[in-house]
Amino acid sequence: MKTRLLLALGLLVSLAAGATAAVATPATQLVVFVAPRTGTVGARLEVIDTSGHVLRILSRAHYGTWGRWSPDDASIAWEDPTGIHVEGADGANPRLLAPSNPNCRDCQLSFVWSPDSRSLVVGSAGARGNELQFVPIDGSVPTVLLSSNDTKHVFSPVRWTPDGRSLVYSESRRVGITGARMRVLTPATGKTVTLWSTPTAQGFNAPYISPDLRYWAYVKELDQYHQQVRIVDKQTGRARVVAGVNATNLNGWSPDSKALGITARGGHILTVSPGGVILHRFGPGEQFAWGRDSSELFIYRSNYTQIDVSDNDGPPRPLLRLPKNRWVVSLDAN
Repeated sequence: MKTRLLLALGLLVSLAAGATAAVATPATQLVVFVAPRTGTVGARLEVIDTSGHVLRILSRAHYGTWGRWSPDDASIAWEDPTGIHVEGADGANPRLLAPSNPNCRDCQLSFVWSPDSRSLVVGSAGARGNELQFVPIDGSVPTVLLSSNDTKHVFSPVRWTPDGRSLVYSESRRVGITGARMRVLTPATGKTVTLWSTPTAQGFNAPYISPDLRYWAYVKELDQYHQQVRIVDKQTGRARVVAGVNATNLNGWSPDSKALGITARGGHILTVSPGGVILHRFGPGEQFAWGRDSSELFIYRSNYTQIDVSDNDGPPRPLLRLPKNRWVVSLDAN
């Protein structure tokens, strides 16, 4: 099975499929959302090869567009302003699975694949945008996993736990400075457990939680120019500070929960262990994303026009180059 990449304009979303991945091989195809430096003409979600050749276009929307391969690599799902779409990996049977709600302008759909690749979990679903739904890709009737009487309530799926049995999701409201929560739902039992919560979203410091839910990473601002990374082991209660690293961004945990990606001040990419020890330094870059099985890193460079890949912690090598008048902001690797 070939490793595939998904690149999208927007914020990085790091999701675990909750299924065991095959041994990684060099990427051969990418789903990339490219945008012009100025204006909106030419923005598209494309399937391309690593030489930059466009194989097909999924969407010509100029914002709110991103995509993900299914865990088994047999399908692609993507979101654009019209809703959430699905098609086969070869482009067969494209369809609009979850249309955007025209009666709720501030409802932002979100999704993650189910571990078996047969369904999507869709957030901000339903007639009022206040449901979390399990939506089969074969067109069967969706199942409501969670709902609220509050029409401004937002459920957003985050990822499945590594065993594929439970879903991590967040809760918030679409208006005002309100609280937020991170919870885990086990659909088979209906049991919900709160991982983290805050009474107000103003100035909160949400943790970066590892896929196995054991390690929680926080960034603490020491002063205007210095930030400290602290990792808490929820199993033992022990907290460790990452020494010698002035972080500007936490890129997220590896799928196997063994490393945390950090962008340090000055644009330096590195990884650290749950114990706070620096594992590898990968040189300059704006940010990076993990591959599905934790053996690959995809690094943004040259003002988001260049993607380099590191295999098994080796030196980064060139993977993708874009013209200087186009850019990629976020990447998801499968």
